[in-house]
Amino acid sequence: MDKFTELLDSYGYIIIFISLFLELIALPLPGEIMMGYCGFLIYQGRLNYFLTILVAILGAISGITISYFIGKSLGMPVFQKYGKYVGLTPEKLEKISGWFDRFGNKLLTIAYFIPGVRHITGYVSGITNVSYWKFAGHGYIGAFIWTTTFITVGKALGSNWSSLHKYAAKYLIIGAIVLGVIAISVYIYKKYKESIKKRLYLNINNVVVIYNSIRRIEFGIVIIAISYIGLLIITSKLVEEFLSNEMSIFDNLVYIVLENTMYKNFIEVISGFKYISSDYIIILISILIVGWITLNNKYKVKNILFIIFTILGGEIFVNLSNYIFKKSSSIVVIGNINNSFPSKDVFIVATLLEIITYYILRQSEDRIIKAITIAILMIVCVFVGISDIYLEIQNASGVIAGYLFATLWVGLCIVVLELSIIVPEVANELEG
Repeated sequence: MDKFTELLDSYGYIIIFISLFLELIALPLPGEIMMGYCGFLIYQGRLNYFLTILVAILGAISGITISYFIGKSLGMPVFQKYGKYVGLTPEKLEKISGWFDRFGNKLLTIAYFIPGVRHITGYVSGITNVSYWKFAGHGYIGAFIWTTTFITVGKALGSNWSSLHKYAAKYLIIGAIVLGVIAISVYIYKKYKESIKKRLYLNINNVVVIYNSIRRIEFGIVIIAISYIGLLIITSKLVEEFLSNEMSIFDNLVYIVLENTMYKNFIEVISGFKYISSDYIIILISILIVGWITLNNKYKVKNILFIIFTILGGEIFVNLSNYIFKKSSSIVVIGNINNSFPSKDVFIVATLLEIITYYILRQSEDRIIKAITIAILMIVCVFVGISDIYLEIQNASGVIAGYLFATLWVGLCIVVLELSIIVPEVANELEG
């Protein structure tokens, strides 16, 4: 690798093009690490960012295109006999051909991120007679995403570029699993589309019958319940990783990326949003929401109790969570502040903004106002997290936990509120 980086230092763009060209033809070259080092050279000002990406894309596209036409020209018999010399054994050829049959040409887009697969997808596309335009449409987009991702991350990591392979090894596996689950879901849907449609039709008919008989069943509760299960799974996995001290790589990567991509003046501006979590702002926002409810809501007492319980209960919940996780794991000190898990600032801000979002969705009938307001609230919420990470107030894992814990807490409180309103109404209607 040292010799390779020396060549890259000396010949720059030529080596970028040739190395990616050869890798996509089937030579086992360290493409991701090389692109990460290119990002480091960009960070040092020795290469141009956009020109590097352009050359990398051209190298990848040239390599995979030639492998496509080789596969198309030679055909299946030749590769079954000699394919082992380019890592394309009959077993692997059959397996990847099966993937193309199941998942379609979209596999070309994500295959770049799968070691051992990207350098043979061009051959397989040609062998299986995928049309050139379908191949190019997915394959060239994949080349753009792949090269841009690793060069950009390498640039963001700066002098820490050598850690890229460590980060990639961990998170590309996770990404591959997620993509695999999505691909399998698409395959199952395509294969059993008709039976799924019939079953959904029957279920929807049943739901409509129930809805018409009760009239006020809120489908939002069902959506929240389904989302809640997914959030619980994600949160439990995050907690597990945190307690086993497995989040340090992720935390470092996010901090380095923000440090190298964000302007300090921008951070100084958005950091002001964190004051939303101060006691005075919380009281002010609570009073405004209560006033809004008093004017526009039928169930005033229940909604006011909901706000008080959600905010005060959330304060107790996040403090208790911080205490438990502080006792259960080693204290991570960054800057002059102990990192909390979940981030209290983020939790409080997210809780307040999610309450406001709930009432906007509940009360407003104008879709444009809903969309704009919710987008602004989400941006503010994200800005609070970004500023805390950049200013070394919190680790990224604590910030993400703050969002997740707040969403779980507010979601639970909303379900309780909705049930307290709907159940008595349904009971009265059934009795009547």
